[in-house]
Amino acid sequence: FPSHDNASLIPVFKFRFIHHNFKHVNPSASGTVTMESKFSPVINVYQDMYDFEDGHWWYLALRKMLLHWVKQIHPAVILDAGTGTGANLRMLNQSGHSAVGVDISDHAIQFCRERGLQQIAKASVTDLPYEPQTFDLVISMDVLPFINVSDIPTVLAEFHRCLKPHG
Repeated sequence: FPSHDNASLIPVFKFRFIHHNFKHVNPSASGTVTMESKFSPVINVYQDMYDFEDGHWWYLALRKMLLHWVKQIHPAVILDAGTGTGANLRMLNQSGHSAVGVDISDHAIQFCRERGLQQIAKASVTDLPYEPQTFDLVISMDVLPFINVSDIPTVLAEFHRCLKPHG
């Protein structure tokens, strides 16, 4: 890569970040800290994602691998946790699965709606709005690197909670 800044990590995108302070939500009750992210991408990142997802090699290869994995459990009820602009969600539903998505970003959800996707909920991966043992599979592509490290155990516990036995 020509440089070591965030923009060079994935050259196609123009990453723009806004720093958010951590927000404590009822810390005396649970001791948990919730936040969208320490660094949240603004709408331009979602616009770039939406524009490139259908033709960029990274996304094409990711969906090809994903489809290979999920066809082994076909048909499946799938949660796309951190669905972004919804290209994976659309592909999963078109391939015969019953897939729903969650994202914390209103901008991402707006792009999902532009793709015609309706099975979207606004939620954090730290607090999924589903009953236990709902899904055969939980996917979360390119999401965990943007989660605060201290929240990763909570996120993984939420994924596990939502999975059916042997999911």
